[in-house]
Amino acid sequence: MPNGGKSIIDLHSQIHFGDVSYFEFYNNYEEFGSKYNNIFYELIVSENSLQVNPNGSRCLVRQRDDASKGKTNTSSGWNNPIAPTLTDVNTANAYNLECQLNGIDYTQRNWIHCDVTREEYDAILESTNRKSSLPGSGSGSVIWSLASTSIASSLAPLQGFMSALFRPLTPSTVMSTSSPSTQNTPSQRLFSNLFLQGDSLASFFRLLLWSFSPSPEVSILLLDWSSLVDPKPTGMISPVFIPVMESLMSGNLIEARRLIFAQMLVSGQTAGGRDVNLVGKRNSVAVEKVMTFSEAVEKESDQPLNTTARCALLYGAMHCQDLQSRFERMGYSVSNIEWRTAWSVSVPTIGSLIGTSTGERRVGNLSWGNFAIDSDPKEVAFGLVIVPIYLLIGGLDWMDTIHSIAQSLDGGNTLDVVFLCGFYLLRHIAMYLGLSKFVVEWDGDVKLFGRED
Repeated sequence: MPNGGKSIIDLHSQIHFGDVSYFEFYNNYEEFGSKYNNIFYELIVSENSLQVNPNGSRCLVRQRDDASKGKTNTSSGWNNPIAPTLTDVNTANAYNLECQLNGIDYTQRNWIHCDVTREEYDAILESTNRKSSLPGSGSGSVIWSLASTSIASSLAPLQGFMSALFRPLTPSTVMSTSSPSTQNTPSQRLFSNLFLQGDSLASFFRLLLWSFSPSPEVSILLLDWSSLVDPKPTGMISPVFIPVMESLMSGNLIEARRLIFAQMLVSGQTAGGRDVNLVGKRNSVAVEKVMTFSEAVEKESDQPLNTTARCALLYGAMHCQDLQSRFERMGYSVSNIEWRTAWSVSVPTIGSLIGTSTGERRVGNLSWGNFAIDSDPKEVAFGLVIVPIYLLIGGLDWMDTIHSIAQSLDGGNTLDVVFLCGFYLLRHIAMYLGLSKFVVEWDGDVKLFGRED
């Protein structure tokens, strides 16, 4: 640093949906803002929405009160010149959560834009012959896009169903195959590939299982877990599996959905973090701006020598492992890790499905440790009962389908045979897509910060 002091960078790994209190923390000057000389943030936004500060940094243009009357983004009444996409708003509403952009005031003092603009991002995609995936690209509207948000999106239903027939379609592989700059299909290896390529052999077994196996979705999940090598599953049964089932059995559908949504967000971090354009190039810009404008502010300040400057960098969770690595290569080291609760879920335990205060567990901090400690005998018993029942129902369904197909063939009703086969595959692929979201912990310990906590 110019004044001979040292620099501290607090890297805030954010998810883009959460409770109102999760985002209000960043609006609290006493608790958050007063700690930092500057706060740098992630936001892909049009150049028209930014103003240039005297030191060359950029920040959001705050709307005039008279022009934005009645258009405040939160109940606190602050004015924001941008708004989340309709997709993000609908996603947040579906889980009773808040969008990040509706929860954080990005026009606060000393908040500095630390990302590419929409125009710069479009140029990056053009240079790699990719089409922009940002909503509103090419228009004059003010838009925003945060990379991790796309994890919550899914493939078109028909495309997803067809893809699941031939290749894995899990939360940790959707990102790597749907993002504009990561079009590689997940790599697979099975039985040392025998005489076929790994992907071909796994796809061959996959089609056999879909066609001839009772409860094929269970066999397919086992095949995916054992054959995927990039990204390679590192977890086992997801720690949210039992809580999700408990919530479903007690009729708490919204709680089950919030658990599954959280699991999907976590499972998408590893694959999403490999995206060269959405993550790699933007991280490079972020680090450059943090270092450049932190030094510029220090040169302009009247602080005494050997003082410590502290800044915050607010970025999506899947950016942060790479960001940490970049700062470590520059000589920084991790001194502390803290967790904050994005949202909590109340789950009644087995045996007390009525949501009493003594029968609830709180899921918070996104560490999932609440369900990964010693197994409760009731949970083991639950697994020993529910799995055989599920397989029994699947077996009976398979036998009934085979019987119906045989009767249709005897009667020469070819159209009925096609309908029976198609409907059988359709409902079991739907089960596969649902189970893959929360039964298996595909990414295991994601290590968003690059090391053990």
